[in-house]
Amino acid sequence: MKFRAAVVPLAVVLAISGCVPRADEPARSPSPAAPTPSESVSESPAALELRLPGSCDALVPLATIRAQFEVSFEPIALHSLSGYEGAQDFAARGGITCLWGIPNSDGGTVTAFAAARATDTDEQQVDAWRSAGLSECPPFLDACFFEQVVFEEGEYWTAHVLVKGFELWIQGSSRSLDPLLVVARAVATSMGYV
Repeated sequence: MKFRAAVVPLAVVLAISGCVPRADEPARSPSPAAPTPSESVSESPAALELRLPGSCDALVPLATIRAQFEVSFEPIALHSLSGYEGAQDFAARGGITCLWGIPNSDGGTVTAFAAARATDTDEQQVDAWRSAGLSECPPFLDACFFEQVVFEEGEYWTAHVLVKGFELWIQGSSRSLDPLLVVARAVATSMGYV
């Protein structure tokens, strides 16, 4: 027994499968395609606007500092910025400079500075950090670089971070970079970064 292939016009097949609109049905416009990974969805300017809090308590919760560094740490007023690398520069840019530690002791400290970026673009700032020989962090916020100094007493780390036009400088005694990144994330969050 031989079978004969049925020849069905292509238009009929497409109509049955739903690929061609019926004559009594209005044509639908295609839905917009989702952006490809290389395309970026533009955000509204309000979503990108970050602001510096007015105090160190609002910049980083004390509980975060204690959890990452030392349970005895307290906020310490920076009466003179001269003893803290970078503090004068951040203050001159209208930034905020904060210090935590154990008052009247040499038990280590952590500083968090935040200000509008000093360079015209993020790329210029990243180039400056690379030129200074800083190491790049794993992907974090807009850009992140770090430096580590090892003393007999322990290690001292500095994280340099960009977030939406602001520069963050987090510095402290630690065994790794991770506690500094937790503080940097807290700073970014307090500034309105989501």
